[in-house]
Amino acid sequence: MKKALYRTLLVTIPLILFLISLELYCEIKIPNSYKLKRTSIENYGNKIKILVLGDSHAWNGVNPDQFRQFGFNLSNPTQDIYENQKLLSKTIDQMPNLKIVLYALSYHTIGYKHEMVGYDWRFCLLLREFSILPENPAIIATKYDFCSYLTKEGKDPFMNLAFWKKNMEFDYRPSVVRENGWAEATCPNGVTPDAKAAQDRVKSHEGLINPALFPINVQRLKEMNQDLNIHKAKLVFITLPISKYFYQYMTREKYNSIQEEISRLIQEENIPYYNYIADNRFEDKDFCDFNHLNNAGANKISQIINKEVILPNLSPNR
Repeated sequence: MKKALYRTLLVTIPLILFLISLELYCEIKIPNSYKLKRTSIENYGNKIKILVLGDSHAWNGVNPDQFRQFGFNLSNPTQDIYENQKLLSKTIDQMPNLKIVLYALSYHTIGYKHEMVGYDWRFCLLLREFSILPENPAIIATKYDFCSYLTKEGKDPFMNLAFWKKNMEFDYRPSVVRENGWAEATCPNGVTPDAKAAQDRVKSHEGLINPALFPINVQRLKEMNQDLNIHKAKLVFITLPISKYFYQYMTREKYNSIQEEISRLIQEENIPYYNYIADNRFEDKDFCDFNHLNNAGANKISQIINKEVILPNLSPNR
C-alpha cells in the first residue's frame, strides 16, 4: 500500500511541478496587448499627458504620435465603459501629469457591455495584467477555470495552451501594437462599396445596443469625469469617423436616441464632445472596413484631434 502510494506520488508530484512551471512560463512569455500597455504605463506614466480610452475603433484609429503632447492609447478591442473606467482607476496615479482623457464613443458604446460581443477570454487579460474582474466574475470561474493557461473546461492542457497562444497572437500581433498603445491596422487600404456587407455590419453593431444599459453606462462616465476633476485632468468625448456606407444604413432613431443621451450627459457634466462620425474630410481610402480607420486615416484624424480637440482644451491650470 505504502509502495503504491509512493509510486503514485513519484509520478504525480513532478507532473504537478512541471505544470506549475509551464503555467508560470506562459504567464511571463506569452505576449498580449494588455501586458504591453501595463508595462508602457509603468515605464512612461509620468510623461503621459493625453490618454485615449475606447474600443477597437480607437485602438486602430488614434495614434498618439500625432499629438504635440506625450500621449498613450489604452484602448482595446471589445473594451466597454466598465472596463475603461476600471483601467483609468487602476492607472491614473501612475500618470501624475495627465491633462486630458479622450474617450472615443463609438456608435454602440453607451448601450454596450463586453459580454454581449464574445471574445470573453479578454476578461482574463484584464485580470492577469490589471487585476480587474469582469462585471460577472462567474464567466472566468466557470468557462476559463480562473484564467489558467492550461485548464479550460477540462480540456487537454496543451490544447488549452494552443487556444491561448492563438488568441494572444490575434490580440497582440507583434510589431503591430506600438509602444504608445496604438495598433496599426493590418487590413487593406480603402473600403469598397458593398450595400449588403455594409448593412450586415451595421446590423451586427446595432445588435450590441441595449437601451437598458444607458443609465448605468452614463453613470460610469459621470464617475470618470468626477474622478478626473479630482486629479485635475479633463474628460473629452470624441466620436471617430466611419465610412459613408456604414453611416448610410444606421438606424436614425437609434443614433438620435444615443446622441440625446450624450447631449444630456455633456450638459450636466460640462464635458466637451467632438463628433467626427460623418466628417467629409474622410474618404473611402481612409478606411480599412466600414467603420474602422486604416493607418492613413488614423494619422489623419489624430492630427485633427491634436489641433481641434487637444490644443483648445489644454489649460495651464491642468
